[in-house]
Amino acid sequence: MKNIWIVLLVISSFLYGAENKAYVNIISNAENTVIWLDGKNIGEAPILQYEVKPNQAIYLQAIVDKNYYKRDIKTTIKVNSKTIPTFSLKFEKAQAKIFFVGADAELYIDDKFIKKLEDTNRVVTVEANKNTKINLEDGYARTEMFKDIKANTLNTLQYTLITIPKEVRLYTSTVNELMWEDTKEAVNTDINWEKAYKYCQNLKIADYEDFRMPTIEELQELYDNKDAIYNGFGGKFYWSDTTFQSDKKIWDYSSVKNFEDGEESRSIKEFDQGRVRCVRDI
Repeated sequence: MKNIWIVLLVISSFLYGAENKAYVNIISNAENTVIWLDGKNIGEAPILQYEVKPNQAIYLQAIVDKNYYKRDIKTTIKVNSKTIPTFSLKFEKAQAKIFFVGADAELYIDDKFIKKLEDTNRVVTVEANKNTKINLEDGYARTEMFKDIKANTLNTLQYTLITIPKEVRLYTSTVNELMWEDTKEAVNTDINWEKAYKYCQNLKIADYEDFRMPTIEELQELYDNKDAIYNGFGGKFYWSDTTFQSDKKIWDYSSVKNFEDGEESRSIKEFDQGRVRCVRDI
């Protein structure tokens, strides 16, 4: 009889423990949101199926980057046993000011027209944001930038409007003061590294003939802003001028960027077939 009571006690303890467990999901609309529960740092959102004490008040603190968001969130949550609720945290963007220094121009931010910049009208209030797309245009004279716009400071942006002839505009796209070849040939032609390098050296679009092969860092910047390229990207990787030898000095490699998934890898310069998108400094 004693053994039966021990077995029943173990079973009841197991069932009671299962009844008194609770979990929580925490998601956030802000990047790099750090989550604290009852004074313990549990990582960055999203937090999925994190075990908490059921039926008790839990102090939640969510900390965000004040360069881009107004304030942290501090609140109390309570989770019933046998549940997995999701708490969705909504942060407001902070306001930021930009002082534009340059010629008169029409201002577009994230492709939305803001206003015409003139001598007495050069400070603009916007939402703070990373990688903000900024276009300035005056007829065919224009420039395009991607900048981090921070709150709690006056962001000063100097710019120069660049007139790109029509025969050049048809075959190039500009991103952050770099002019990229934007042709169907760049999207669809497979080529080894040596031929790609010579192709960029010999490329001439209208009067521009100082094109070169991009660095792997420039390809990353282009990947971050790939919507700026009209003709898109093929399914192959793109070559860079970042090169090195294998440990046993058997093969020469180039760092390459895959524009489908953003992965960076290496390919053999002599044998592998990739694609090239030439670039020049503006």
